[in-house]
Amino acid sequence: MEELHYISCFNNGDESAFQYLFNLFYPRLEAEDLVQDAFIQLWKHREGFSSFRSVKAFLYLAVKNSSRNLYKHKKVEGRYRQGQKEVLGENVIFQRIIEAEVLDEVHKALQKLPEGCRKVINLCYFDGLSNQEAATHLKVSVNTIKTHKLRALRILRLSVRHIFIGCVLLMAHL
Repeated sequence: MEELHYISCFNNGDESAFQYLFNLFYPRLEAEDLVQDAFIQLWKHREGFSSFRSVKAFLYLAVKNSSRNLYKHKKVEGRYRQGQKEVLGENVIFQRIIEAEVLDEVHKALQKLPEGCRKVINLCYFDGLSNQEAATHLKVSVNTIKTHKLRALRILRLSVRHIFIGCVLLMAHL
């Protein structure tokens, strides 16, 4: 008899009857977000239920359908993520190829530097020596080191400018 009372109240929009049904069935339907959505649907379709059994069937069916839809959605997301990983993997490979090409071009440009400039660049940038330490090592003045560095950097900028412009254009397409 109590069941008919709650169903009747629920059909008429009584929120306390809805709360009763929620408390009765919610713990049985574990997946929280899906269950909340099922109760929202139940509230929207509240007219016409004749028993707890029909409410229960509706809720279980709604959760089942939502679960199925969520599963399908997760599969689609998984395929999309896999596709993204493949694209990202291709981008990483492409970036590494570009990086290798750029380093090769920079290495070639370094080899073309005048000997004094090349030695200073190697000591200061690759060996990490200060201008003073490089000057002492090469037995020249600090001003000579600075001059060689400036000259080498100007030559390198001109030599590899086309490479960096090409890389920027290529990277913009990734």
